[in-house]
Amino acid sequence: MNKQFSIIAFILIAAAALIGGIFGRLPGGSSANNSITNESVSSDYSEALKVIDENYPTEIDRENVLDSSIQQMLWTLDPHSSFFTRNEFRKLYEEQQSQ
Repeated sequence: MNKQFSIIAFILIAAAALIGGIFGRLPGGSSANNSITNESVSSDYSEALKVIDENYPTEIDRENVLDSSIQQMLWTLDPHSSFFTRNEFRKLYEEQQSQ
């Protein structure tokens, strides 16, 4: 019984791997959206800012929103990346000049 179970399990796993390999390579088998362009990202970002402006109860600091957005996008691409705001970069530059 134990040997029979092992053989059946092996056959099922091999068949699943084979079927997954075949269907995974078919066109359209990927769910990735390749239609992302600079224009679509810019449009989505503009739409998000518009929604924030229309629905947020107080005035927002757009420079702060932009800096936070850039930092989050960089972190999503590479968690070890950093974005310096104008003030942070200015302080870093001044510190290097004083050394």
